[in-house]
Amino acid sequence: MKGAGERSFLSHFLRASGHGGAVDDVYLLLLTAMRRLTRDLRDLVFRAGMSPARREACDKLVEDLKDVIKEVAAVPEDRVVGTTGELKTLHVFSHGSFVIDTALYDSAVDVTLVKQVHPSIDYFLRRNVGNNGAQKLTQIKGLLRASIANTEASILLPYPSCYSLALPLMQEQDLLISIRDVFVGRLGLQIKQNAAFCSNNARTLRLISPANHIDVNVTVDRTEAVEASAVLQELLNDSKSAHPVIIFMKVILKQFNVHSSQLTPYVLTLMVVAFSRFCSYMSPLFSFNYYPHTRETVEPGYLLFSFLSFFSPLPRGQFDPTQMCLVPIHPHGVVYETNEGDHLSQLGKNVGGIYWRVMEPTRRGDNAAASCVLIDKSRDLFERILVVLLHHYTGVVFTCPVFVDDAHAQILGAEEVPKTEKIPIDNHLISLLLRDWWLKKQSEFV
Repeated sequence: MKGAGERSFLSHFLRASGHGGAVDDVYLLLLTAMRRLTRDLRDLVFRAGMSPARREACDKLVEDLKDVIKEVAAVPEDRVVGTTGELKTLHVFSHGSFVIDTALYDSAVDVTLVKQVHPSIDYFLRRNVGNNGAQKLTQIKGLLRASIANTEASILLPYPSCYSLALPLMQEQDLLISIRDVFVGRLGLQIKQNAAFCSNNARTLRLISPANHIDVNVTVDRTEAVEASAVLQELLNDSKSAHPVIIFMKVILKQFNVHSSQLTPYVLTLMVVAFSRFCSYMSPLFSFNYYPHTRETVEPGYLLFSFLSFFSPLPRGQFDPTQMCLVPIHPHGVVYETNEGDHLSQLGKNVGGIYWRVMEPTRRGDNAAASCVLIDKSRDLFERILVVLLHHYTGVVFTCPVFVDDAHAQILGAEEVPKTEKIPIDNHLISLLLRDWWLKKQSEFV
């Protein structure tokens, strides 16, 4: 049986890069580099999070949006066109990246409206909260009964807050138009340019708050968005070591201005969560003598190195999009096909070229990366980041060809990497790759 180091994705990358003879000799060097990288990643978590002032602004904006939605939805039936006589309940869910603790300073505010005709009983979770025998307070959390796609089963999903309105409601498009007009007129929001509105497959209103540059997305009757938010929360809770890597990669997307047609933060989050499970199962540690971790846990530094090397271009990388699928709800995280049929995905063969399947956690068979038509270009980006990190953290010089056809992607060359002394902070990640992002973030506090 091969050792963990022999099976590791990073050692495969090193051997394929022409450093095979030195791999065994640099294990201790790599362990030291990973320890430094883990420290910097954890430090980045605190630096990348929302400032208290911005989080307060997001929370206030959510409450203002709810008040407007409640007011618009409660318009009497005889004063508005497009209402129905059916008794409906409107749930207003607030969810988004700033809720699931992988926030960046410029996270968006997402609101989902879910209408139910003659709804069933609402469910609540009642929990007693006390402090050393003091008077107990009752905390109530709302629960939504949601059907699982393609099954007859239902689950109870928690949600942070809602308004439940039993009254005649407007149709989806009329409701969004009315909400949009009030948002623009009263709250000073602006409609984002080139944003699809009320299309057949996306009933979403996309706005921006110019006062604090917060994006606002309002969606009607997209229960899968609520399900995905709840399930993603559970996935992240079970993958604590993936949080620093997710935050780092999300900052990279913004720093390099990666277009959504190549990779989105949501797809990236699913990829990291899925790979962290696969990584902990296949090759959790370099050596159990040096990494006495609990079962199925991975250091963030090792996870980042492995993630970038695994998705680098072949033959250095090990990801073949024609044979592999990322499945967050699968016990091993990644389902792949082999000649022996191990872990067969049963998802059908690729038709029409190379593609990546990043599975939706709540909708079996759906590909979350379907809209990322240029996702294969991300492999060059991942390889370039890995080479820069290895060069800095290990002192070993690696070279690799990088081809970037997307004019929006901006990849730093080795000679363009800012020097550490130019930035008065002790974080190599920021000094190497995130200088522009860090300077922009610092300007918020000036």
